[in-house]
Formats: sequence, C-alpha cells, structure tokens
Amino acid sequence: MNTRQPPVRVSDEQHSEPRSPEQLVAAGNELARRFLAMQGYEVPEGHRFDISDHPREVSVWNLAVIAYDHIVAEDLEDAAMVLEV
Repeated sequence: MNTRQPPVRVSDEQHSEPRSPEQLVAAGNELARRFLAMQGYEVPEGHRFDISDHPREVSVWNLAVIAYDHIVAEDLEDAAMVLEV
C-alpha cells in the first residue's frame, strides 16, 4: 500500500497574514492525519487529533506539533488551547 502523498505547498500569500487558531489547528490535524496514514491507519476527514485521547492519535498529534513548530515556528498547542476556551 502506497500512503505517500505529495507535499503540501504553502503559497507566499498564506504567509503574509498570521493564521488564526482555527487555521493552525486544521493544519496540524492534517499533518497528524498524514502521519497516521504513514502507519497504515485512516480516520474520517475533519477528525480532531488535538482533542483525541487515543494513544496513537495523541502520538501523531504530538509529532505534528513538533514538526510544525520546527518548520513554521508556530505553536499548535497554544492554538488548540485557544479553541478549547
């Protein structure tokens, strides 16, 4: 099974404006979904890894947080907390 997907490209326009917490969390959830697919699992579109308590889903969310922070320097955990309030 080939779970490899093409990279997501972010245009320069998307970097000109700060992202909302909703946009950040959506991006993190999409990245987590891709990490999960690499392990051979699928979840429905719109699945919220950021609020899941399933160990595998928590793990891929944490991977997304680390990757996103490292590459984009935006904190997904802070954005997720804003959405919980």
